[in-house]
Amino acid sequence: MESKSEVTMSVDILKIMLDEIRIKLPNDKALSDGYSQFKIAKMANPKMIFMNLGTYLLAPYADYIHAGSFQNLFEVLVNSEMYQINKKDNEEFLGNVIFTSVSMLSDDDKLRVMKNLRTLLQLFVRYTSRKGMQIEFNKIPESFKV
Repeated sequence: MESKSEVTMSVDILKIMLDEIRIKLPNDKALSDGYSQFKIAKMANPKMIFMNLGTYLLAPYADYIHAGSFQNLFEVLVNSEMYQINKKDNEEFLGNVIFTSVSMLSDDDKLRVMKNLRTLLQLFVRYTSRKGMQIEFNKIPESFKV
């Protein structure tokens, strides 16, 4: 049996998470468009998805992910510089997909999201360690500072 790489496993987990959101918001055009773009990126360059997810979400917010509080992580994210920058350009998508889908999550859903994020973080740590990459955890990348 062939084992899956950290990249493949992470992108598979992310796809499952997106599928769960799509079930809750089946008619959302922005989510549908984003999902189509995700599928293209998954086929073309899954490592890009993995590295962006790790660099801009998992590593900078590792302590919040480990702590397991969905609400704390969410509050930190929406108050972050990264969110504020993206909010200006993607207000409709962020409002519809992020806030609408979060409001529809049950407590069990939130626990599952945090469990998935911890798993993704573990895979990212394992991959970067195996590759000898130096990643700073709990620090916002310079490329996202205003």
